[in-house]
This record gives sequence, structure tokens and C-alpha cells, in this order.
Amino acid sequence: MMEYAKVDPLDILIRVSVTNHGPEAAPIHVLPTLWFRNTWAWGYDDRRPQLTAVKVKQAKAAKDQVRLVQAQHHELGESWLACEGTPELLFTENETNNERLWNVPNPTPYVKDGINEIIVNKAEGKVNPDGVGTKVAAHYALAIEPGQTNFIVRSAQRRPMMSAWSSVRRWLVCSGVSSSSTMMWIPGCGVILPGHLHRPSAAAIKAGGI
Repeated sequence: MMEYAKVDPLDILIRVSVTNHGPEAAPIHVLPTLWFRNTWAWGYDDRRPQLTAVKVKQAKAAKDQVRLVQAQHHELGESWLACEGTPELLFTENETNNERLWNVPNPTPYVKDGINEIIVNKAEGKVNPDGVGTKVAAHYALAIEPGQTNFIVRSAQRRPMMSAWSSVRRWLVCSGVSSSSTMMWIPGCGVILPGHLHRPSAAAIKAGGI
């Protein structure tokens, strides 16, 4: 399940919930993905936007670690995607695999189904090792126990980094998420929470240690 909270169209908090409804523990690959629509191949405007992995100084606590992607577009400007934890960022171009479909050369070695090739077929050389492209997936390889729900939180913002960690906890507590669940976080996404969630009840504050 995917849930969104935003203060405006450009500041968005995204929570992905993955639940194991089966009787046994099971692995799963979760790949939240960001891409630019391919308009540069239409023949009208060949300007190409870009997604770039940005190195950040990681926090010592695993729950506070983050992967950061810078998005640059000639009309939309600059924005940032933050992915909690340390998922592998898989970059390709949002280009069709012409070689597979029509047996003609691809415009790039990193076509959009390269992410699938890496995960499903264990292929090599299908994603850009330089951490740039027009499509990126954050690869979370999870093992989920029976009845357990794992949460992946991401943020899309105009600012490169966040800081208000307590606001994320407040949002999750007010949303009824148990503090005993296994969770993954992006620190500081509280800056994009809807206003009514900034005032938790006394019970929620006590339960969440806010």
C-alpha cells in the first residue's frame, strides 16, 4: 500500500507498506521508482533532464540513514528524492529496449528494463555505475516475518535534506502505526506533513514518546 501526505504539490511524503499475509517468512524486493517522461526522443526538444545520486554524510544510527537523489529538469527546476536507509540506487535511462523489441541498436547500454534484468535475471552491466540517468529505483531487499508489515518512507522535496526526525514519529503514531512494527525511516519528513497531524493527542504523545 502507498500513502501520501503533502503540504503542497512539490513537498510530498510517501510511505510504502509491505505486509506478509502468509504463514512463513518470505523475501521480497521492493523498488520504489522515479523517472522522467521521455520527451527528448519526440524530435521537438532534445533537452534531457537528469537524476543524480548525491553522497551525504550518513548518521550513525541505521534508522537515520538516507539515500539522496537530485532531480534536475529544464522546466521543473531542481528537486530532491530522499529514500530511508541504504538501499542500492539503480539508474538507467527511460529508453525502450529497441534491441529486444526490434533487433536494432539501443541508444544507450542502460535502457529502462535494465532494472528488471538486474533483479530478476541477475544480469550485470545493465544499470549505470556512475549513478546518473533519467530513471532510478531504490532497491530494498527485505525479509518479512508472517503477519509483519515493513514500512519504507520516502520524501520528494525542493530541499536537499531534512532534519525534524520527531515529526516523522509523530505522523506515524497519529496514523495508528504500532511502535513495535519493523520500520524504515527518512529523517525529517515532518516538514511536509499536513497541518492536522502536527497536533497529536495527549494519548498519542504518551504512546509514541514524542
